[in-house]
Amino acid sequence: MAKNAVVSKQQFLSNITHEIRTPMNSSIGFTKVFMKTALTEKQQEYLEAIKSSGNTLIVLINDILNLAKVDCGKIIFINSPFKITESITTIIHLFEPKIQEMNLELVRE
Repeated sequence: MAKNAVVSKQQFLSNITHEIRTPMNSSIGFTKVFMKTALTEKQQEYLEAIKSSGNTLIVLINDILNLAKVDCGKIIFINSPFKITESITTIIHLFEPKIQEMNLELVRE
């Protein structure tokens, strides 16, 4: 019974992540196409933020799918280096529109 529940959960997560991934990849693709047109610097910045947010969501979707694989013992963890300052900069950039919308100031030290 418990094994059936795990298999059902994995199947559900697999289906839902694929259903979400398809329109997200489309949005990212159209954003890339739009970025190749004549844009102002601000428009280019906004599209970069949209693309970055979309890519972040794709990673999150993949992580959800991988979580289901962990339950079934079908995942291998890989230790890989990354640039922490680049990651933090990306995260801060994702929150900038909300910070501006709320008339807040982000202080970096």
